[in-house]
Amino acid sequence: MEIDQFPPITGGQGIVFNSNTLSFTVSPDFTKEFVHELTSGLYLTVRFQGNEPPWVIPLDGTTGIWPAYMRCADGVAPSFVAMLNQGQPQPYAGTQPYNTPQTSQPYVPSAPAPQPYNPPQPNTVSQPVVVPMAQEEGAFTVPATIGGRTTLTFVFDTGASAVVIPADIAATLERNGMLTETGISGTAELADGNKVVSRSGILNSVTVGGITVNNVECEIAPKGSSLLLGQTWMRKFRSVAIDYGSNALDIRV
Repeated sequence: MEIDQFPPITGGQGIVFNSNTLSFTVSPDFTKEFVHELTSGLYLTVRFQGNEPPWVIPLDGTTGIWPAYMRCADGVAPSFVAMLNQGQPQPYAGTQPYNTPQTSQPYVPSAPAPQPYNPPQPNTVSQPVVVPMAQEEGAFTVPATIGGRTTLTFVFDTGASAVVIPADIAATLERNGMLTETGISGTAELADGNKVVSRSGILNSVTVGGITVNNVECEIAPKGSSLLLGQTWMRKFRSVAIDYGSNALDIRV
């Protein structure tokens, strides 16, 4: 009898064959070596004299022999059992159920958690638009384009109640569709405090420093009056101020 490549166990070591039963006796000196071969080998081969072919027995799962063997040995010599247990395999725990591996699923990235919507906040502090001005005879003047076509030089006048257009210039603007006279008679207050009889009108657009405002009320003053950029234009903005250090208008839309 032999286990894999280990030296054969011969009949001199107590192997007895009786009908379909094979029994053998292992001496104490050989027990530890035999158990090592039995639990680590792949096949047990029993060879017979005569015409009987050898028996080849797979040893898969033979660790189950170890608990039965140790129960027998423990009844004879407990101290001997303790010696054998040193470095021996753990008792066979039985076959564990086989879990079929799960088929891998394609990777689907998880969607990010929705974030609360924060609407954009209005810009409460706008940067001013700076418009350079000139000084003529002690007054600040600034160019303004009427109707997108005609550019005139106005006196910037915070004391004027409205934009003031002399009658001769108003007539030209009206002929070119840039001013509409409303026909309402009134008075216009000039920078020097004088009041003159005037007619009211609407300028279709006024552009200063690249900023265009539409439908600006104006007063049509007598011919020869000054062009004044007054309150009816300023009220279109959040603020209009003079920067005396740079001789410029600071306009906040």
